Amino acid sequence: GAPIRPRVYTSRPEVLAAVHELRGATEVQAVSPGGGGFRRFLQVGFRLGPTIARSDAEVVLTTNAMVPACRLPQVVHHQNLKRFLLVPPWRRCLRLEFGEALRDVLAHRSLAQSARNVFISKFLQGEAEMALPQSHTRNRVVYNGISARLLARATGGCVDRPFTGRLLAVQAPSPHKDNPTLIRMFALVVRRAPALDWFLSVVGGGDWAPFTNMAAELGVEKRIGFVGPRNARELEELFANSDCL
Repeated sequence: GAPIRPRVYTSRPEVLAAVHELRGATEVQAVSPGGGGFRRFLQVGFRLGPTIARSDAEVVLTTNAMVPACRLPQVVHHQNLKRFLLVPPWRRCLRLEFGEALRDVLAHRSLAQSARNVFISKFLQGEAEMALPQSHTRNRVVYNGISARLLARATGGCVDRPFTGRLLAVQAPSPHKDNPTLIRMFALVVRRAPALDWFLSVVGGGDWAPFTNMAAELGVEKRIGFVGPRNARELEELFANSDCL
């Protein structure tokens, strides 16, 4: 068949750099690089759709929401569970979470209108179909892949390396991630196997103060490191040096 010629539109400089490095697209176009969230919203809502519609594209692939003003078939890759937790938009607005409310509405609209919806897990698909059961026939699951290089490093060293108690969590401090359970279970593991030098690294940006306080209350604050966001190479190193993700 004819070769696939992907065209990438993004507002994130790191995505631009990664696509250029991988040479994974025939064309890469910046959409207000470095601009604020509202500027990006205007770009996507009023300029990106018509721009794509005027191109020779046949299918549009997006994440979490459709591209407005574009009548091409769209495949939406849903990655965020909290879009389908059935929190009414008015409640988010009462919390002044206007951006979250808008994203929820757009995700639900894409669930109803897109040609196909792709989810990263059966669980996420099930939650979406609870929100909109009639979308079932257009929904598919495609699991996130693992880097072959990362997998080779992990399997190459796991046979001879002793278990050291190094654990890794790549998380966000959002309620639906249930970080309190993670910390409570880690504290329980430490109590049940005190001979091991347990350490949990938590990767992710955001406000972790409530969880650092919780770790202190459970007596494991010195065994948990909230290390903030990390780039791909730093994450790879953490993966390779951890016993369990």
